[in-house]
Amino acid sequence: MSMTTNDFFKQLPKIYPDIDLGLSDVRLAVCRHLYENAAKGTSPYYLGRLHDRESELGPVNYFPLAMKAPEVISLVGDDDLRASNQVQVGEVLAMNDKDWTIVANDCWMLGGIHNEKEYILLGSGGITDEKLQQFLCDMVKSDNEHHPLSVTGREILGLGMFGYHVSRKPADSHIFFTCKNTQYAAVAHCSGYHATIVQIEEELKVGRDKQLQVILSRLWA
Repeated sequence: MSMTTNDFFKQLPKIYPDIDLGLSDVRLAVCRHLYENAAKGTSPYYLGRLHDRESELGPVNYFPLAMKAPEVISLVGDDDLRASNQVQVGEVLAMNDKDWTIVANDCWMLGGIHNEKEYILLGSGGITDEKLQQFLCDMVKSDNEHHPLSVTGREILGLGMFGYHVSRKPADSHIFFTCKNTQYAAVAHCSGYHATIVQIEEELKVGRDKQLQVILSRLWA
């Protein structure tokens, strides 16, 4: 499945009818830019909560979106951050809060998944294998009663849906997510991704987490 056609990006407002984001032509163009950039990246991608990103990667040079006219966007700088730590060089989505949307985030994730990129989870350094499943289960949830999944949780579940497994490396104590089922990755689509996340959140609101656990279990399948 290719997301590089104009038709797909025009369908995004229909895929996300529950989210009032004002998906103008400008924002749709940004979604497409983020997807296409992620679909051709060559370094591993970082996932993680903001405070983990700042503590491990240092200050982030955010990717600003300058709206000059409804049809025009000015991309200042780059939407990915070339970040380095002691072991890995990678990329992370960095956008200003006022420009960031969950739709843009999903498009960035799907681009990386179609690219079969490896993902590194910030904040996971030193987590033992024995505590790994509980750590991920705790990380995917948020304290927001209206949106009981965190953004990082949404990303982790997307990887579980689309053929990724947890992996560890001797030289780095972080959790890695590696594409093991390329057929699942190839058919990843925002429609199924978002619909499944909505279902999981509705279940969590009434105290059920069966579907959440099923998808998390795929990371170890």
